[in-house]
Amino acid sequence: MRAQFFPRTRLMACAAAVGAVFGATCLPAQAGPAEDGLVAFSKFFPAFVAHNQLEVAAMFAPDALFYGTQSPELVTSPEGVLQYFTRALNRPDTTLATPLKMSAVALSDHIVLVSGMWGVERTLDGKTTAGSPLRVSAVLQKRDDRWLVVQFHNSPRPTTPVLTARSLSPVPQSTEVPVVPAATR
Repeated sequence: MRAQFFPRTRLMACAAAVGAVFGATCLPAQAGPAEDGLVAFSKFFPAFVAHNQLEVAAMFAPDALFYGTQSPELVTSPEGVLQYFTRALNRPDTTLATPLKMSAVALSDHIVLVSGMWGVERTLDGKTTAGSPLRVSAVLQKRDDRWLVVQFHNSPRPTTPVLTARSLSPVPQSTEVPVVPAATR
């Protein structure tokens, strides 16, 4: 136990001493896959605001599975993703896309799950409209040296709960089961 404690104590003392003198720590902070994936995914928002369909679509892997907010069907091709964002972003308004909450979990060194919510405000002719928050989930995979979205789902957050405790409870079953004689069936 002492062998495990000593290096930690030494590292803490080193960090405190160097931090006090130089305002830094002994070791540089290192981001892990979750942070790297989240940083890569966060590039979606400025590209969306810039109405840059090509940049947004380039974030997706060629074999990505994609459900946009308005997608009636699963999109499974790069052309389909580009077509979706061309329709979604080919608008005369000014857009503000704001991540509200984002979380990331590293499933491995090369796969990260991102989930969260974001908001969109659109301004046209001086009038701003804000939609309800959107829920997003994405899986990013590091391929070569680049993080790409391999799965994406975006949907509006319901304004009222869809499921209630009552709707989740089992449907009461009748204790009486009518028996129909075989001759009358």
